[in-house]
Amino acid sequence: MTTKSLTATDSSQGLGLVQGMVLTLILALVARELSTLPILNIMGSMVLAILLGFTWRSLMGIPETAAVGVNYASKQILRYGIILMGLRLDIPGILAAGPQAILLDILAILIAITVITFLGKKAGLNKRLATLIAIGTGVCGAAAIAAAAPVIKARDDETAVSVAIIALLGTLFTIYLYASLPLT
Repeated sequence: MTTKSLTATDSSQGLGLVQGMVLTLILALVARELSTLPILNIMGSMVLAILLGFTWRSLMGIPETAAVGVNYASKQILRYGIILMGLRLDIPGILAAGPQAILLDILAILIAITVITFLGKKAGLNKRLATLIAIGTGVCGAAAIAAAAPVIKARDDETAVSVAIIALLGTLFTIYLYASLPLT
């Protein structure tokens, strides 16, 4: 029977996994806390986390070893989060809405995906990026993008850009609605 000894590479990958996960957790917690502040609460914790991540990466960089943990968080843990979000669906409520409401929802999703994909291609976006933005628009934002990205073999930068675009558009739309609705 042979045993595998712990090599320097295994040790540094383990340390990098921990470093990246801790960095991701800290940025997520800071974003959540910032989202409770006036004005920033309009943006929401997801948009703030994306902005914090971009800012951190631009100003501080990510140590090479920590990239393993950041990638793990952005792929594996995000998938688990999407699954947990799906478990929160109110299936009886959806079924109570009736088949007409379900068909209308499916039609709206298909139209949104078709139109946004077409507009993305007309704007010169590559097919994967246009598809991710269309799915994020038609289905449910960043969670849908994260779920679809591996299926269409999207690169990490395409996934990040499409999530940022959907989050930014959602935030701008929320600000627009907030500003245009009468406050009572």
